[in-house]
Amino acid sequence: LELIIDGLSNRSKNLTKNYIRSGQSGSAYALGLFSGYGSLSDSKLQPVYIYSVPRSQDTELLMHHACPLWLDTVKESNFTRKQQEEKYLNSFISTISRRISDRLKIQPSLDPIHVDYIYRACSFAVSFSNKYDTWCSLLEKDDFLQLEYLLDLGYYYSYSYGYQLNTKLACRFFTSFVESVESYLTGRSQVKSTLKFAHAETIMFLATMLGLYEDNYPLTADTSPQQISSRKFRTSELAPFTANIYFEIYNCSTRYDTDPTFGTTLIQLMVNEKPTVIPKCIHIYCPWNIFKQILSDAINCDFDNMCKLTYPKFSLSIQHNIYF
Repeated sequence: LELIIDGLSNRSKNLTKNYIRSGQSGSAYALGLFSGYGSLSDSKLQPVYIYSVPRSQDTELLMHHACPLWLDTVKESNFTRKQQEEKYLNSFISTISRRISDRLKIQPSLDPIHVDYIYRACSFAVSFSNKYDTWCSLLEKDDFLQLEYLLDLGYYYSYSYGYQLNTKLACRFFTSFVESVESYLTGRSQVKSTLKFAHAETIMFLATMLGLYEDNYPLTADTSPQQISSRKFRTSELAPFTANIYFEIYNCSTRYDTDPTFGTTLIQLMVNEKPTVIPKCIHIYCPWNIFKQILSDAINCDFDNMCKLTYPKFSLSIQHNIYF
């Protein structure tokens, strides 16, 4: 079992607090999992050791911060993201900002970006205080749908399919994961589960490398309303608060399917506790050897060379080539 859980800190820019909250998520999970099985206090608590890696060296969970190419391009010079967000703000969100300004008699009128701030304040008010009558009261139903798409645009170009480099960054994680499973299957290790706690960005990188929630058209400010409505890429479903991804390994005594390629070792992907078909696998239970074939380019990747600022292999433009 491999588990990745968002540490409830993906919206914060304070990195020290990010680490603290991810650690708190790990501690809370351990308390729930092992309570009653330890030897401390009347509650029989079981202490669990939790460690972290400096972000500039963490190529498995904070892969983007360990990648100079990503930091210099996708993060600092993300012109495509800025262009698409600005165009969408001016084309669609400006109507909302004018309506709110007129309603509240605000002069000068709110800028479109202010509506995004209202939307985020609304989301936190609902999530933490269950209040719908404050910031949320300024927005209408269609506003939420448009603002959700604006938020998804940012994530799409920063952590997902909008840039080709994003589709490769989880390779160290999957290399480590495959090696860990292989060690157990061959008797070289007795570790039955690995629990890792990170942020929503990490979950997006993992999902992107697996091809989850990928549309057959690029997400842009000009994407049609019908395509926006039917899109697969929705961070509200992929990476909400306490998002998690499980990889469950089954070592069966008999074949799950008559297909000889299945073998007896299977993997099941769970996204936010829901069984999810891995793209290129037909079944919920995917043959382990097929899963390794799907990730063949990722296993044993040269992460350091890939992330060099001078490395020319990966295009930093929208991946139009994958949509046609």
